[in-house]
Amino acid sequence: MWDLKTIDEKEFYDKVLNCSKPVFIDFWAVWCPPCRMMEPLLNNIIEMYKDKVEFVKVNVDINKKIARDYDIQGVPSYMIVKGRKKIKEIIGASSKKQLANLIDDAIKIINNGNK
Repeated sequence: MWDLKTIDEKEFYDKVLNCSKPVFIDFWAVWCPPCRMMEPLLNNIIEMYKDKVEFVKVNVDINKKIARDYDIQGVPSYMIVKGRKKIKEIIGASSKKQLANLIDDAIKIINNGNK
């Protein structure tokens, strides 16, 4: 089981924007029951994609600037970014298949852009 660490603004810019791999961001809040409900499923997704994608969590209440910069309208929200570019996102609790499709689609978009 993965213990996905919530990162702060400084770590975000170091770990996300400078990452050579795509980054899956879990935007969440402590008060959000669906966010907590998704944790076991996210652990499964992390295990499946740990070699292809980096994973981080961003608490929207603590990191309001990041949430504003990425136009987060609700939590949970899941986003794939590469550098400063938002590639794909899903808003709301999602299935394992939806999250896997999010990652697979984002990887395809990134790979097609590098050709």
